[in-house]
Amino acid sequence: MYIGIRYVGIRIRYADLKDKARVVLEYAFAEGKKPPQMKDELIKHAKKKGVELSPDSVYIYQKNHTGYVYFTYTDSLVIPFPKKVVYFYFEVNESLSGE
Repeated sequence: MYIGIRYVGIRIRYADLKDKARVVLEYAFAEGKKPPQMKDELIKHAKKKGVELSPDSVYIYQKNHTGYVYFTYTDSLVIPFPKKVVYFYFEVNESLSGE
């Protein structure tokens, strides 16, 4: 049961970060924020959720009226018996067209 709850928490964290990436695209470009400001906002949000993102691993840019956010991160789950760590690789790749 414990492992299932922890895994659900990992999936919720991923969904939350993905939603935040979409929100950053929706509002930040409309408000005139620059990609470095948007990147800082996303990194701070991830840190609050327990995910460490380095500035070099987050890509935010705009091209032809479309905004893009891309980053990857690894999360883990400890299985107590037998003592084992399972790693999960997540990729967030969001785009939003301004047209």
